[in-house]
Amino acid sequence: MASLSFSAIERRLTSGAARRVARELMNSMGFAGLPILRSRFGAPIWPAGNVGSIAHDDRIAVTAVGVSYTE
Repeated sequence: MASLSFSAIERRLTSGAARRVARELMNSMGFAGLPILRSRFGAPIWPAGNVGSIAHDDRIAVTAVGVSYTE
């Protein structure tokens, strides 16, 4: 039987909340339905055309999402 500490559960909840907000921001920018994948270390892999940042701890989650312009 596996178990997670309470802080690990809280971290997962805030991580999920931050990703949910990131998806909502992307939807509002016209990028609905695009996945935010995870690297093997858990870092977000943004879809082509998007850039962003996700930060969280056990109590709060923040997200910034933008459009990537390349020449």
